[in-house]
Amino acid sequence: MNSKGLFVADDNAIASSGGVEMENRPDSISEFFRFMLDYSDLKGLDAGNQSSSPNIGWIVNVAGPDRAYSYEETIYETKQRTGDGVIAAANHFMDPTWHFAGDTAEHSLSRYNNLLRQTREAKGSIDAAKMMQIRDVLLPDGGATFRHTPLFGAPYSSDHQVVFEPMTLTLNVKVVDRNWQ
Repeated sequence: MNSKGLFVADDNAIASSGGVEMENRPDSISEFFRFMLDYSDLKGLDAGNQSSSPNIGWIVNVAGPDRAYSYEETIYETKQRTGDGVIAAANHFMDPTWHFAGDTAEHSLSRYNNLLRQTREAKGSIDAAKMMQIRDVLLPDGGATFRHTPLFGAPYSSDHQVVFEPMTLTLNVKVVDRNWQ
């Protein structure tokens, strides 16, 4: 995040993009730091992100004081997604024009759908505290968060979660088995 209320984060999407990697491109996450230094409004951040060339497949989520976008990125194309008041992202591409063959990452679609359902149910009452409550609901309970949940035969946990408030420049962070800070 930066002092102008811009935020950028990622979700791994290597499975959606076919697992292709370009070693001669900068690591996308390193680019996030440059974005936060170079851009002071969402229009600039949008242009910067759309003109960058990621090294692997990513879902990049950006937010500013007045709106947010989610980008589905491969090494050869970036597609911007918007939402009707809410944008949800998990670990797979949702834009129907990708036409990728193959399966969605395990639990990714149910996590995505659970987030959308929870936000629809809370429509009109979502603030940072409510969003943290939504993020605390575990996958087996109809949420999107892993906490020692079986995945690929072993217990898996969401390593961290964030809720960003652009207007107050407040970043709420939670790591596994800890409270929101």
